[in-house]
Amino acid sequence: MVKEEVRIDARVHSRLIGARGRNIRKIMEQFNVDIKFPRSTDPDPDIVTVIGAEENVLDAKDHLLNLEEEYVSYFLIPSAVPAGSHLLLSVKTASCRVVNTFMLNHFVFIL
Repeated sequence: MVKEEVRIDARVHSRLIGARGRNIRKIMEQFNVDIKFPRSTDPDPDIVTVIGAEENVLDAKDHLLNLEEEYVSYFLIPSAVPAGSHLLLSVKTASCRVVNTFMLNHFVFIL
C-alpha cells in the first residue's frame, strides 16, 4: 500500500467529486484506490491523498491531474474575449454543459 499526495486546484474538487460523490466513486473503483479530499480546516486546501497499490495510485494521480487540467481550461481560465462583446459560448462535456457569459464575466454551470 502506498499513500501519495497530489496538488489539485481546490476550485475543481467539487467537479472531481461530482453529485453525491458519483464521479470520485467511479474513479476509485476504476483504479482500485481510495481518494481523500482535504477538510475545510486543513492548512492546504489543494492537497488530495490517493491510497492503494503503487501502480494504481500512479495511474489514479495521472487521471486526476488530467481531469484537473481539463476542468481548469474549460471552466476557470478567463477568455481573451473583451467585456461587453455579448458573446455566449457553450461547452458540452460528458457530464455537464457550461455557458460562459463573457459580458458578465462569470460562469453558469448547467447539469
